[in-house]
Amino acid sequence: RTQVAVAEWWSLDRWTRAESALVRAEVRRRFASAQAAQARVLLARESVRIAGEVVEAVVLKVRAGAISPAAVARAEVEQANARLALSDGESDATLSATRLVALWGGTANPELALEAFPPTLPPLPDRGPLAAQAAEAPGIRALRARVESAERNLELQRRLPVADLDL
Repeated sequence: RTQVAVAEWWSLDRWTRAESALVRAEVRRRFASAQAAQARVLLARESVRIAGEVVEAVVLKVRAGAISPAAVARAEVEQANARLALSDGESDATLSATRLVALWGGTANPELALEAFPPTLPPLPDRGPLAAQAAEAPGIRALRARVESAERNLELQRRLPVADLDL
């Protein structure tokens, strides 16, 4: 029975470590996705600005008679495409940020600005406020329920009599 209990404990420990690694990997993946989406929004904003400058330049050239008036329409279409790309990028950035903060049960802030991963991690914050938030996080509650279920099963196995065939 002791060996079974030790094996169960070892298995639970390995499972918990694996789950922890999976959660960390998922946080990093979602963080990188949100960060990339924010970078795409910055590029799209720059494209909209440049497209606006192109339209202004084309209008001036048409007024000067250097190019055809159809060039204005083409430049405006390019500007509209840039605005559409910006709108799509902002939607993607919001969705990525929402997916990231959903890991700890929060809601996305529209002004959420993500910084790059630092080369060294800062010191751990005080556990008091974090413990209160962690207790309510859906992922932590699910993990805690799994651990409690495994502990109940282990305790039940300890209480059950072992069939001895000693004569």
